[in-house]
Amino acid sequence: MGGAEQCKEIVALDDNILLAAIIENANLIGLHFKKSMAPPNEQRFKVLRVQTELMISMAKNNEDYFGELEYLMFHSKLLDMFLFPLSKSRKLRILAVAVKQSYDHEDIAKKILGSLNKIKTSQ
Repeated sequence: MGGAEQCKEIVALDDNILLAAIIENANLIGLHFKKSMAPPNEQRFKVLRVQTELMISMAKNNEDYFGELEYLMFHSKLLDMFLFPLSKSRKLRILAVAVKQSYDHEDIAKKILGSLNKIKTSQ
């Protein structure tokens, strides 16, 4: 399954999920969004991809203390972002998911992690 198909599957998991993007080394591998969510322009999107990789890299540096990183989440006034590391290799592959409020945090995380586990086992 390609990156765009994986993103489409993630967005379909819940009405509050507006966007899913797969990023690897600041490159966009896949993207899917609902019509109600306009993605940022290319310049802003490039900056966001680099920032996403920095956040995940910093958190992964502490895995020896906290254990394996499942995801990061940040809460903003307009929407929330979930960041899931998809690879363990030197190439950092990340799934970024935008979720509109209000929703059940645990439910969203469980749905996305469950979908990622299905994708991993089918590969």
